[in-house]
Amino acid sequence: MSNIEKEKTIYLREIKSLMLCKNKLTKQFIADMSESIDCFIADNNVSDFAEVIGHFGSAEDISRSFLAKTDLAYIVKRMKIKRIILTCLLIALALWGAVVGFAAIDTYKENRGYGVESGAFDSSESLYENYTTGENVT
Repeated sequence: MSNIEKEKTIYLREIKSLMLCKNKLTKQFIADMSESIDCFIADNNVSDFAEVIGHFGSAEDISRSFLAKTDLAYIVKRMKIKRIILTCLLIALALWGAVVGFAAIDTYKENRGYGVESGAFDSSESLYENYTTGENVT
């Protein structure tokens, strides 16, 4: 793959990342743009990709001009959906963190002896006496 092809791929990815329209429309636009760039390169014997950017404009300029032609209601709807999804993911992450934190604290408390255990023997007798005499502690 030549250097111009690599730069073209990067350029088209930048344009695609800045597009806020439907995926089908974006794919069609990128395919048409790629074909236009190929024709421009072949017709003008381009040796540097800066000439292509100079002719077509920067990725931001192309996305702005395309954005001006698209339906504003769809763009707003898509941005709201992204915000809702992000909010749900953050809430789920916070809940997961709380559950893991609670489990860790609970495990720590159990291992450190914070629970109250009932005595297995009468407090007047010592463990040593029970052990030496062979009595069962129940």
